Amino acid sequence: PAGAQEGDVVDVGGATYEVHGGTLYTLDDPALDDARSTIAVTGSNVDRSKKRVVHAEIVTSEEIAEIGAHTLADVLQDQAGIQVGSSFGLGQEVQLDGLDGRQVLVLVDGRPVKGRVDSHVDVSRIPVSASSIERIEIVRGPMSALYGSDAIGGVINIVTKRASQAIGGEVEGGGEVVEGAVWQNAGVHARGGAGPIAARVDVDAASLPGIDRNDDGKADLPDRRQLGVHAEVATAIGDDASYKAALDGSDSQAVARTSGGAPFSERDRTD
Repeated sequence: PAGAQEGDVVDVGGATYEVHGGTLYTLDDPALDDARSTIAVTGSNVDRSKKRVVHAEIVTSEEIAEIGAHTLADVLQDQAGIQVGSSFGLGQEVQLDGLDGRQVLVLVDGRPVKGRVDSHVDVSRIPVSASSIERIEIVRGPMSALYGSDAIGGVINIVTKRASQAIGGEVEGGGEVVEGAVWQNAGVHARGGAGPIAARVDVDAASLPGIDRNDDGKADLPDRRQLGVHAEVATAIGDDASYKAALDGSDSQAVARTSGGAPFSERDRTD
């Protein structure tokens, strides 16, 4: 409102707000305790130069490692208010606070994930690794004004780790027995640079055999094979600008049986 000063409590449309940094906050907003804790989804249409009432729940790389997650589905099913279920026996869809996957937008570094099946993103096809993921941001509630109708239920943004000049890398591998099936994952991660150049390469692969809990010839979880590649190069341009080039590729395959004698196969490739 005109004339409102920092810290003023004002009434707008019958609701009470407090003014901070030129923005209105509800009085129960935790950002009033520490405005620096307000987090906006990166790589988005949100202006991060201003404090906004856009809060993201953060899953850090340390938490991903602690969960032992191989895919985005593994991470999400561990979060309160989020359900991950089978989508027609082929892959897994996310339900965010009761809204299904058609209303939840999934991003990687602010860019929409390609390859929807029946208007759903199969979150079990997106590999995650503590070595390659900086954090996962979960924004609940309607975000259609910023992202369109796909984000009525909310936004999930995967933020990858950045290129670095420090030379280093990790090799990882793991296995897990899930209802008699052996799920395996492997990854190679390298970083380094010289002069103004910084680079990073991440390769993740997973083999997740299907599960037939009732031994009736129908897949409760499909047989999945996944490969993901992320490469990034960055360089400084003067003191106030930089240039970044990134390449993302993924190849995933899911095969499921909908009945004992009728296999259903679906393949999706995104470059």
